[in-house]
Amino acid sequence: MGVGIDLPPVAIIGLLVGVFLIVGLVVFGMGVVKLFTPVIDEGSINNFNGLVALIKSQIEKTEVCSSNFDSGGQPFYLLNGAILVGYNYDDEKQLTSCSKETATKPSNLIGKAGLCLHIEDNANNFDKDPQEPIQCYAFEENIVFLANKDDKTYGGFGGGGSRHLHPILGQMYEDLFLYGGECDIGEPNLGSTRLYVETVKEDNEIYVYISELDKESEKTIKERNDKIKKLCVEQVKL
Repeated sequence: MGVGIDLPPVAIIGLLVGVFLIVGLVVFGMGVVKLFTPVIDEGSINNFNGLVALIKSQIEKTEVCSSNFDSGGQPFYLLNGAILVGYNYDDEKQLTSCSKETATKPSNLIGKAGLCLHIEDNANNFDKDPQEPIQCYAFEENIVFLANKDDKTYGGFGGGGSRHLHPILGQMYEDLFLYGGECDIGEPNLGSTRLYVETVKEDNEIYVYISELDKESEKTIKERNDKIKKLCVEQVKL
C-alpha cells in the first residue's frame, strides 16, 4: 500500500510556480551569457582557413622570399570579439600589449608553430581567464610570425614588444595578435580588409610577416615588397 501526500491546491500551484520561476531564471541566465559572449561566425572561420591556405602555398614555393602583394592582398574578415594569434615554434608564450599579458601556446601546438582563432571577452584575458581556441592549425615548419608595432586601440594588430629580428631587413617585430575588435569597449571593429602576407626562409626557419594592406599602407608595403625582392635576390647570390 503506497503512502501518498495530500497537498492543498494552493500549495500545488505554489510549487508549480516555483518550478517555472527556476526554469525561467536558468533560461534567462543562459540568454544573458550568450548575449555578451561573441559567437564565432562562418565568415571568420572561412577567412582563417583561407589565410592558412595562403601561407602554406607560399611556404611550398621554391623561392626564398614570397608575398601576395602582386595579387592585391588576401581578403580577410574577423568578427568583433575574435582574435587571431600566431604562435611561434620556439616560444611557449606570445605577448600582447592590448591586455598587457601573455597567451600560452595551446597543448596541441607544443613544439610547433600555429595559427589560432580565439574568442575572448572585452578584457581579452587569455591566461587570466583561459579559453580553448575556436580553431587552430599546426604547421610542421619552424615558423616565426611577425607583425609591426601598432599603437591603435581599435581593430588591428596588438602584439607585445619588439622581440623578433627580420632575417633580411634587420628590423625588430612584435608577436602576431590580430584583433577583430577593440582592446577597449567603444571602438569600431576590424571589419573586412586585405592582408599582405610575406614569407622569408632562412636556414631551417620561415618568417611570416602579416600586415593590413589598404589605401593608406599600399605605398609603404610596395616599397617594402620591392626591397625584400631585391635583398632576397642578393642574398641568394651570396
